[in-house]
Amino acid sequence: MSKALNFGSDYYRAASAGKWPLKWYAPECIYYFRFDSKSDVWSYGITLWEVYSYGERPYRMKGAQILAMLDQGLRLSRPSRCPESIYSLMQQCWNFEGVRRPTFAELVLALSRILRVMPPPNLSPSTGSVASSCDTDTPTVLPPAPPADNMDPTVYSQSKRANCSGSGGSGANSGASDGPPF
Repeated sequence: MSKALNFGSDYYRAASAGKWPLKWYAPECIYYFRFDSKSDVWSYGITLWEVYSYGERPYRMKGAQILAMLDQGLRLSRPSRCPESIYSLMQQCWNFEGVRRPTFAELVLALSRILRVMPPPNLSPSTGSVASSCDTDTPTVLPPAPPADNMDPTVYSQSKRANCSGSGGSGANSGASDGPPF
């Protein structure tokens, strides 16, 4: 729990006082102090990236560098074990324009569709860890975390600026058949 609450140097000192966790904030929060459910969707996309990167910290840079990166249309790269369909969903959450991001209701539907078609993970009790299952008393084996040297969170993907203008494209994944339909 301490990791979830310990933002460390990930805070940006606001001119009016206090610190902000910039790495999870949508651009409109930073530039216009506008917070709503669409800015929460951006933060959810960052949290989803953290889950699929096995707890890596997003962006290995200072606040001003993050802002410049976002303004250039750059986004976090796909974690090595993240399915394209999930990464496509993350990219939709990170659309520069809040009105172009999915709602939480749309995210629930998209994730439900993805989970229905996603193949079960190849789990091995000798290499995984054990966690309790929600619907049975039998433990569920989870895959081990990937080696740290297989991931480089300092590499970012270029999101086409057209994504911000509403053309509906999502960079290199545009037209991917395994992505959600919005």
